[in-house]
Amino acid sequence: MRKLFPAMCVSLGLIMAVISVILLSDLLGLMPDRATAVIDGRKKLAETLAIQYSLAARRQDYDSIEYSMRMQVERNGELLSAALRNAAGEFVMVIGEHAEYWNENLGEKSTPTHMHVPIYTNAIKKQKWGAVELRFADINKISAFGVFFSPLALMVGFVAVTGFLVFLILIKKIFTNIDPSAVVPTRVRKALDTLTEGVLLVDKKGKIMFANEVFADTTGMTESQIIGKKVEDLNWKETHGELPWEKAMKSGVSIVGEKIELAVPGRVNIQFVVNSSPVLDDKGKQQGVMITFDDVTELEEKNNELRDMVYKLKESSDQINRQNEELRVLATRDPLTNCLNRRSLFDQFEEKCLEAIKNNVEFSCMMLDIDHFKNVNDTYGHAAGDEVLRVISAATKAVLRSNDEVFRYGGEEFCVLLPGADVKSAYNLAERVRKNIEAQVVEGAVEDQDIRVTASIGLSSIRFGSENLPALIESADAALYESKRTGRNKATIWQPEDIQTAKVEDIQKDKSAEEPGTTVLAGEHIDVDKITGLPNRAHFRRELARTIEYARQHDEYATVLMLDLDMFKRINNVFGYSVGDTVLDTVAKRLSGTLRASDSTCRLGDDVPGQGVFGLGGDEFGILLTGLESKENVHIVVERLVNSLASPVTVDDEEIYMTCCVGVSQFPADGSDADTLVTCAGAALQQAKRDDMDSVQYFHDDFVSVARSGYEIENSLRYALENDEFELYFQPQLAVQSLRIESMEALIRWHHPQHGIVPPSEFIPAAEASGQIIDIGKWVIKTACQQVRSWLDVGLELPVAINLSPVQFRQKDLVEQINAAVSSAMVDPQYLQLEITESMVMEDVDRSLEIMQTLSRFGYRISIDDFGTGYSSLEYLKRFPVDFLKIDRAFIKDIDTDPGDAAIVSAAINMAHSMGLQVVAEGVETEEQLLFLRNLHCDMIQGFLLGVPLPAKDAIALIDEKQWKAQA
Repeated sequence: MRKLFPAMCVSLGLIMAVISVILLSDLLGLMPDRATAVIDGRKKLAETLAIQYSLAARRQDYDSIEYSMRMQVERNGELLSAALRNAAGEFVMVIGEHAEYWNENLGEKSTPTHMHVPIYTNAIKKQKWGAVELRFADINKISAFGVFFSPLALMVGFVAVTGFLVFLILIKKIFTNIDPSAVVPTRVRKALDTLTEGVLLVDKKGKIMFANEVFADTTGMTESQIIGKKVEDLNWKETHGELPWEKAMKSGVSIVGEKIELAVPGRVNIQFVVNSSPVLDDKGKQQGVMITFDDVTELEEKNNELRDMVYKLKESSDQINRQNEELRVLATRDPLTNCLNRRSLFDQFEEKCLEAIKNNVEFSCMMLDIDHFKNVNDTYGHAAGDEVLRVISAATKAVLRSNDEVFRYGGEEFCVLLPGADVKSAYNLAERVRKNIEAQVVEGAVEDQDIRVTASIGLSSIRFGSENLPALIESADAALYESKRTGRNKATIWQPEDIQTAKVEDIQKDKSAEEPGTTVLAGEHIDVDKITGLPNRAHFRRELARTIEYARQHDEYATVLMLDLDMFKRINNVFGYSVGDTVLDTVAKRLSGTLRASDSTCRLGDDVPGQGVFGLGGDEFGILLTGLESKENVHIVVERLVNSLASPVTVDDEEIYMTCCVGVSQFPADGSDADTLVTCAGAALQQAKRDDMDSVQYFHDDFVSVARSGYEIENSLRYALENDEFELYFQPQLAVQSLRIESMEALIRWHHPQHGIVPPSEFIPAAEASGQIIDIGKWVIKTACQQVRSWLDVGLELPVAINLSPVQFRQKDLVEQINAAVSSAMVDPQYLQLEITESMVMEDVDRSLEIMQTLSRFGYRISIDDFGTGYSSLEYLKRFPVDFLKIDRAFIKDIDTDPGDAAIVSAAINMAHSMGLQVVAEGVETEEQLLFLRNLHCDMIQGFLLGVPLPAKDAIALIDEKQWKAQA
């Protein structure tokens, strides 16, 4: 029985139950009795025949009796024989083998098989004539296949066979269509439904018997769509080799940690981590497999986003590192002369000087001062003075050796360090520098008046007993003072005993100490640029004047191009000046190779006299085109020039890519003389640089209008304070979570009498350039403090943020100015937030740190404005006493659509919070940006979404409205 299939077992059990019921019914007499019915029938037949034969016997009609008896035997299968006896017991008539079948021992007794019915001639008087004998078959057995069976046994056998077959077919059908999940007990289902993973129970044929709620919810399928299916028929994405559960089924061991993907129509594919374990019965035989599915779709997406974010953060970090490196380079150089600055002098060369002293190696120092430099500024203006400084710096570098370094020590004073040079070699170099400076001419500073200057020089060497670099510089500076005291325009060597002027004839005897090729005297190749070999500005202007005259006489056209390399300063800062020179030389060759023979190219370098008139740098080139009659032809040439710079310049295995901006002017449309055409081309170039990198601009009269408008604004600024034309507007800064106003930012507006309200972006640069920003800044601080006082008087405790300009921040009495305004308004310093930009702080880190620490000690709160756009590093940020970081609006604008911006803002907020700083996001203009920042746990927001800048009187109403809503 153990080997029978489950369906057969169930069928056999059911049929045994039916048979038991039948037997019990028979035992209780509830089953119908066939024998009784047969006997009754036989009795009636015998009695009927007896009556019939009695009547016939009276008539002695024996023929009808015989006929009737024969017919009964032949037609009734149960009637074996029949006979008619007379009263004497003699057979009158016999049908069939009656003597054989009839039991004589029964006498006149009747049985179910032997019926003896008497026949009377007179029934009343009981006069017996004879009897009718009928022999019937045995009623207790039924013949089947030649074998006799009892009816009950035959019925039981029939029911057992047919019933078993019917039950077996029916149960198999039920097993096929029954709900497979019903085989799982309810408490097991409930337990599996509590799991966080999806679960499938699969039989050994791979059919799903059960799926828990988690699997159904995850896949979006109903239970009816899952149960009864084969697990491999679900929409699994193609995998190499067997599926995990197939491996578990085949091997009989658990398969864990395999990843598989399920495709769901209309949704993102679901990624699972699958564990498959065989299910065994109590005999250890495998009945199927249990599969668990851990949905890692979101985790994988987050991991992918995290990887992207990490990559972007790495890129951002690399960019910050590059910016910090650029800043480090910028921090070591003077922006005006491109010389190393005073800070880098001691950072880079103090140890080298000590090493030279220790190793007894020659090391000299030259201090150089421009004679009567104050008169240059007073007579020609500071712009001319700046140009003189640039020219003198270039003239000094031109005659020095490759390993010599020039530093701007301060003002018009330069320091030159000469490693390996003894005092005689140093003196020879000093004389060359002095003579080269004396020969320089700064063109057209004011009304075409040329400027000439001289320089005084002091020299010293470690041989004279200097113990360190400061002592060496001090002794050289003492020699410089002696040169200035004894007549200027001379070189003096410091001696320990006394100061004396070295005799040139004694020092020049030893020329062997001088390196060959280092002397470049003024006047040599005056019209040729030293780096590129191109004609310089003076040659270009002369050539342009001749070309204009020729074009005028022959009624032709001439075109001037001013070409400026984008970001060239960065090339110098990153790769060094020797690489920059190589790039310039390559550009010159490409430009020259692109132009026709009749065109001209000149480099307008910062070491060429006259450069200051046009305000051009060493990365600008002037190009003269002739014979082109239309702007279209000019454009074709310009396009060729720009394309010639598209391919990178390779220097020391570094590929350097370049773009350029071009300004174009034409004769006679834009001017009839060289100066006008160059000025117009320069104005077009400036406009091209304002538009974008890698752009071309043709001169238009509007450029002059823009320049004139800028001049008018600068001129009008001089009277704006006197005429009370400035006003402070206030923009709220709100807490992100509660939208309650926490502080206000003061923003200056200028009510110009002709132009209306002028935004700060238009007049602040002019104010900074003219120095008027100092007085404007004082007014802003004073007015903001007075406004804080008026708000405090009505019960509003709102701090006000004030923007400090770079010029203002550099003022030595800045702290005193702020303290005076706060004291005058009688407000606590905590109500003043001072906003300082990254780039402003990084100009001079040490001084910035000193100022900020002083302000912090007084109780002022400090904010770093436009965070993310400058060059600051975490190292510096940790040192500064900062309370707030303001994230620039450039990063907020696309925060909800640009993953890069979102990653940067998120990193900045987390970094600031880790340092105990609060974060203010600027430029919030949409609900999506607000929600995003709220999710990032930003502290405060500022922008047009929640408040535009308003005058003080209107800001009061806004404050009341916002605070009422926040409380509600």
